[in-house]
Amino acid sequence: MADGKLIAYDDKKSKARFIVDNGTSNDMQQWVDSLEAHRRELKDQINEVLMGVASMAQSVDYLRLGLVREFHTFKEKIN
Repeated sequence: MADGKLIAYDDKKSKARFIVDNGTSNDMQQWVDSLEAHRRELKDQINEVLMGVASMAQSVDYLRLGLVREFHTFKEKIN
């Protein structure tokens, strides 16, 4: 927002009303747009983290399979 800042939020009967100090409706729209941009950015960051976690889980699974394979090979050698 240009000059205004959010000073209170009131949610009565499912109708949200924002009280802005020295703000206009244009300022409020800028504030809402800013929140939406932050929400999209956070959503993208969360998706990146989840993709990283999935990749790590896949790597751990490959490592586990490799260890199981090595164990069975070792077991066959000693028997």
